[in-house]
Amino acid sequence: MENHLIIQETKSNQTIPIIRVAVPGPFLNGLDYEVGEFPIPLPGTRVRVPLRNRSVIGVVLGTISKQTQDLSKNLTKKFSLKSILEIIDAEPIFSPSWQDFLHWASDYYHYPIGDCLFTAMPKNLCQGKSFSLKKTRASKLNSPLNISSQPPLRQEIFIPAPPHELTHEQNTALMGISGKLNQFQVSLIEGVTGSGKTEIYLRLIEQILKQNKQALILVPEIGLTPQTVERFTNRFSAHPDLPGIIIGVLHSQQTETEKLNLWVKASLGEPLILIGTRSALFTPFKQLGMIIIDEEHDLSFKQQSQWRYHARDLAIKRSHLENIPCVLGTATPSLETRYQALQGKYQHYFLSQRAGQNNLPNCFLIDLRAQKNRAGLTDNLIKAIQKHLDQKHQVLIFINRRGYAPALTCHECGHIEQCTRCDAAMTLHQKPMRLCCHHCGRVTGIPKICPQCEQIDSLGDVGVGTEKIETALINLFPNKKIIRIDKSNTSQKGQLDQLLSSVHEQEADILVGTQMIAKGHHFEHVSMVGIINIDDGLMSADFRGIERCGQLITQVAGRAGRAGLQGEVFIQTYQPTHPLLTTLLKQGYAAFADQLSQDRQAAAWPPYSYLALLHAEAKQAKPCIEFLNHVSEQLSNFPEIMALGPVPALLQKKSGFYRYHLLLQTQSRQMLHNALDQIIPRLYGLKQHQVRFSLDVDPLELG
Repeated sequence: MENHLIIQETKSNQTIPIIRVAVPGPFLNGLDYEVGEFPIPLPGTRVRVPLRNRSVIGVVLGTISKQTQDLSKNLTKKFSLKSILEIIDAEPIFSPSWQDFLHWASDYYHYPIGDCLFTAMPKNLCQGKSFSLKKTRASKLNSPLNISSQPPLRQEIFIPAPPHELTHEQNTALMGISGKLNQFQVSLIEGVTGSGKTEIYLRLIEQILKQNKQALILVPEIGLTPQTVERFTNRFSAHPDLPGIIIGVLHSQQTETEKLNLWVKASLGEPLILIGTRSALFTPFKQLGMIIIDEEHDLSFKQQSQWRYHARDLAIKRSHLENIPCVLGTATPSLETRYQALQGKYQHYFLSQRAGQNNLPNCFLIDLRAQKNRAGLTDNLIKAIQKHLDQKHQVLIFINRRGYAPALTCHECGHIEQCTRCDAAMTLHQKPMRLCCHHCGRVTGIPKICPQCEQIDSLGDVGVGTEKIETALINLFPNKKIIRIDKSNTSQKGQLDQLLSSVHEQEADILVGTQMIAKGHHFEHVSMVGIINIDDGLMSADFRGIERCGQLITQVAGRAGRAGLQGEVFIQTYQPTHPLLTTLLKQGYAAFADQLSQDRQAAAWPPYSYLALLHAEAKQAKPCIEFLNHVSEQLSNFPEIMALGPVPALLQKKSGFYRYHLLLQTQSRQMLHNALDQIIPRLYGLKQHQVRFSLDVDPLELG
């Protein structure tokens, strides 16, 4: 970024400095302001500026570059620039490298720089609150920071856990990555579930900490953080060679003060291991030495609203700017990541065996066409559950649908109770009894008569969800402790930790849950996994649906047999002969991914092409179609780009808005961004009173 000072000429030949400020709102490159009577603020400092009829907090991007001098003079003849109202920070609170990273991210995703910066900052800073940058003494785990409003956090004493002995494959990966700790390098550790990827992370971070650097570990879900924190705490909390290591946790359920405290510690360069979800990537480390992305394939790393960034891709770019290594770990790498590794752009390490004496579980298919089921459970599955319970082991039952039943229908006329604001059926919940829309959150009671044919007691549930499976298991195994883990019963802080603790402490015999329990967890006493229904994934309308289905099956199956027990996995399906499912179960994920990659290449889908998805939504469908047609016409100047649409979204109406998409596809990433560079600024300049739009570069979902 250039910082040449450009001045505005006035009638009295006085000179007034002009600075560019990032403010929240649809301003791609920020807004210009006069400095007035204030000293010239440095880039990275916060200022208060007028915006329309209010004042807002902004971040100084720099002074106007030479290239815009003439334009600025012409504009000021028509419009007098406003002056800043206040300089909040005496010194920049953002390092130059952090600013460069956010500028790159803003450019790549074609998203307003102000919204990017304010997404990356703690809310207290966005509100203009002051804070202290005074460094604290070396401290133990979660010690209080030197900020007056921060309460002391609970401290515990841990006995360090000794490192596990490495397998040959683990040692090869460790040595390969360790040889390039002081330079940029992306490494993929593709290891089967339970192969000891975390042990490699621990040893790599130990080397980073001995260089007086900091480490960042990103995990996809808040539910995975307690387990990860425990592993790192047991290793580093009382490490004889690394006193005072701070292990911090950063995710959306923390208070704003807790977030700010860790933000400050990172910016001061204190010895820190930070474990967090995707937003932790924006922490302004002073001495960042390594970024690790655990379960890199996970969809949760992609922000699905507003600024639609991918934390994995941004982590790789940040590692490049910081000249540090980035490690990606998973049992089921995304096809994009695997493609980069096979092309030699990433170092690729494969862990084919589980650590210790653990074997991979045996998998069995249950053909739903040949068996009846009771509330979603076949006789074969029930018998298998009983066998493992008799052996005093735990059982995990997975179904990727929460609630009691996905629909309430009339058995007389076929009416399905729909959400009035979305093109979706209302989901039946029993605890408490209600109908709920999982898209907009609308909640209603259960009607006693059919709204269409007015028959009494004709409404009944169709399909199964976690609540129905839980109820069926309680009836089948009345003397066993059964717990359910899904979004509906883990919304309050601490609920998920409490439920997971009951599993680890063997207070539960059967665990029923959704994707929240499908990945990353180490359940020592689970010997059997039952997968209720995978057919939705096998028959998905999204071209990535089958990939996610294969990843999910592999991840869920990996929860079984992880501590010396021989695991078994039972999969109920109406598609037992599906070719990709057969490949996955008989030959493994690598063969499954190879076969799926061939299909992708033939269809020219990513990673063999590049996509951008333009969303439009409005109270009526017509404005969306007209808006996207206007964009499509502008793309006629770019023959290398194929514009597909406008088409309705898979869920056409959501929360009262009609939703349409325009998909851009090309073989050239550079051509795609050249087109977006020209088109997107024009869209922000249009007065779209009826249409709301958003851009998703490298979309992972087309719905």
